Amino acid sequence: MRHLSIGQLTQQFQLNSDQHFTGELVVHSSSLTVGRSGATYSWNLYFLLGRLVWVSSHVHRFRRWRRAILLFAPQLDPDTIQFSGTVDSPFMEYAVMMGLVRQQRLHRNQAIAIVEHLICEVLFDILQEGDSFEAIADQSDLLKAMGEPITILNPRQLLTKAYQQWQSWCNAELARYSPHLAPYINNREELQKRVSSKAYSMLSTLIDGKATLADLAVTVKQPALKLTQSLTPYFRKGLLNLRLVPDLLPQQLRDVLAEQKANRSPKVLCIDDSPAICRQLETILKQSGYQCVSVQDPLQAIPSLLEEKPDLIFLDLVMPIASGYEICSQIRRISIFKDTPVVILTGNDGLVDRVRAKMVGASDFLSKPVNPHKVLEVTRRYYPKQRPDALSTQHLDSGGASGQALLMLQ
Repeated sequence: MRHLSIGQLTQQFQLNSDQHFTGELVVHSSSLTVGRSGATYSWNLYFLLGRLVWVSSHVHRFRRWRRAILLFAPQLDPDTIQFSGTVDSPFMEYAVMMGLVRQQRLHRNQAIAIVEHLICEVLFDILQEGDSFEAIADQSDLLKAMGEPITILNPRQLLTKAYQQWQSWCNAELARYSPHLAPYINNREELQKRVSSKAYSMLSTLIDGKATLADLAVTVKQPALKLTQSLTPYFRKGLLNLRLVPDLLPQQLRDVLAEQKANRSPKVLCIDDSPAICRQLETILKQSGYQCVSVQDPLQAIPSLLEEKPDLIFLDLVMPIASGYEICSQIRRISIFKDTPVVILTGNDGLVDRVRAKMVGASDFLSKPVNPHKVLEVTRRYYPKQRPDALSTQHLDSGGASGQALLMLQ
């Protein structure tokens, strides 16, 4: 993958400054770093009159926030901070921080340091993984939701700082390793045989497979570069490995999201490169009371999965660029989706396909052409409480085009 260069970003930042740009710069990535499984990510940089004021990211949003609090506001317990507003707002953490400043629980200089740190972390990620960007201007109303900025920062200065950190990371031969991956022990018995008792005690105590490299660096009060360097020999020997872990949501937000999930209709994610098929499937499912989201670009399968967090996935085998087997395998590597039902659809209803589908983690299997009754039958198999009261048998039988629908989910 070709990454964005420091020159490209510097040029865009200078253009933003010259034009007094107000809006957001959205940076995309199809990551190839160790353990990322080809997933796609994005970061949002918010500008006010050409200056940086805030950032947001789906990449460990709350882990990043928690680390910044621990680093720059040690008087606060990040697990007891109360959140207000909605998770959908990119400025929720900013509003919470400003509330803490008003309550005099957080000093203004600490808040500024947190903002600078978060921006530098995101810029580091962009230098490591970003491959494209788009500038979205005229977003004054969006930035009004943020309120009065506590600081307005020179984007080129912060980019220079992040670039220096990235160069140090590369010079240490760590470019393949993302700080957002969590190390875990492959085989404890083998590790104990091949390292000293002191090293084994340290590693088995520190590494639980849930904390990322960046998290562990804060825990042991070391720079992430130094910590990762110390673990690299174990990665190379196969004694430790790296994996994706979900974000670390505060308990308050977990409770809110759990309640919202309990009160909402199950969500189905459908992915197919045919707009007509997507429309047909949405009709079948929505008329039966389910939420349904469709994606027509297979490359957006994993990003859509991470954003929508569906309860059920229908996945077609035949897609451009990536097969259903490959995507299903990627889904199962993401811990928060390891138990999400994945139903594979294909016109090849053979034993080999069924066995291979099970091997990559598929939960169920439907052959094509897809019958609306079959779609609802398998959906209710996993979510029986959702009854198709809005969709009569007569309507299903008359939906000829829908009956031939191909359901492809990622």
